[in-house]
Amino acid sequence: MSHLPRIIGSIAETTEVERPDGKGGLSVATLRYGARPAIVARLGSRRRRKGTVRDSGLLVFDLDGTLYCTETSFVPVIHALFRRRAIAPPSRAEILRFVGEPLEVLLDWLIASGFSEERAWLERDIAAGELDAVRRYGQLYPGVECTLRALQQDGHTLALLTNGGREYGEAVLVACGIDHLFGAARYRRPGDDEKGEMLADLLGSVGRQRAVVIGDRYHDVRAGRANGCATVGATYGYGLPAELEDADWRIGAFEELPVALADVLPQVLASLENGMYD
Repeated sequence: MSHLPRIIGSIAETTEVERPDGKGGLSVATLRYGARPAIVARLGSRRRRKGTVRDSGLLVFDLDGTLYCTETSFVPVIHALFRRRAIAPPSRAEILRFVGEPLEVLLDWLIASGFSEERAWLERDIAAGELDAVRRYGQLYPGVECTLRALQQDGHTLALLTNGGREYGEAVLVACGIDHLFGAARYRRPGDDEKGEMLADLLGSVGRQRAVVIGDRYHDVRAGRANGCATVGATYGYGLPAELEDADWRIGAFEELPVALADVLPQVLASLENGMYD
């Protein structure tokens, strides 16, 4: 006998759910939950009814480390900056710590590492290098394009929320062929502070009060929680595990997202609407 989803207290629960295996059958996936009470769906041998998404709505995606495999373009750009100045380049791991951070944080690090140029000049140098590298080397994570298409076809509105500037963000979307899938975007602008404020601005611009925020860094989880949104942590990105502890759901690959949306997050969103969480 199958059981309907139910709320249980949890810090790091896992459960098994069925999902299509691409061969006309169903496979079992083990999925992870975050720090809020988890919704556990045990579907047993029941076949999923037609349609995979029970609660279509606004999905807000981070870009770097969530959709876009930023290291494909960012690491070459930073290594080139150091080489041109005859400064020993940092490790790949050290560079990737700055993915998803505002540009100001990266500039602070470069200056502390021995760069003597003015910040405005460094900013232009980085921007030019990134635009070229995105077009030459940039790649999405596996399954991103087809999953986004499927989510859009299921009735979701897709939006982008990124600490990257408009020129960079649009270059990534166009180079990777997914720009037409997004109905709204909020890029970082001069004077922007917290990502939560940017999300509030985005929600207001599209006339929504609730959304699901998907991202790989603490900025994304904090932004979602500050605006009463459900959150999905992308553990395959560049954030440390502790950064995603407060996410409602964690995915280890982008293709897992439709399962989360269909089986668990509608219940989380309903609980948020009813004021169950602080």
